[in-house]
Amino acid sequence: MNLRTLAKIFSFFLGLCLALLGAAWAYMATSGAVKSDITESFVAAGGLLLAAAPCLVFPFSGRLAKALLVVFIFAIAVGMLWLVFQPNLPAEHPAVLQVAAIALVVMLVARVGLALRRKLSAPST
Repeated sequence: MNLRTLAKIFSFFLGLCLALLGAAWAYMATSGAVKSDITESFVAAGGLLLAAAPCLVFPFSGRLAKALLVVFIFAIAVGMLWLVFQPNLPAEHPAVLQVAAIALVVMLVARVGLALRRKLSAPST
């Protein structure tokens, strides 16, 4: 077995564990076992399922795994923006956190945009 095969096997099992954890979390939120905030529990379960998707797909399609990973990173960036622009942010310097979140989103959009531009402008063979 070579290193690439081991990486695919590890990725699949990691994705399986994340998917099972996300499904269990969603089941607990649905069953009423979570009393604090059901919406946050569903967001956490969805985040775990979204994180599991690239790991589960990687052994079969590296290209699709990259696309799913970009979607997951965009979801994290949007969640970060949502968290730092809440009116009840429990931080001493919220402006620093807001600038960091905005910088992450701008760098992510620029990186994905440049990669797409390079891919579209490359001569096809």
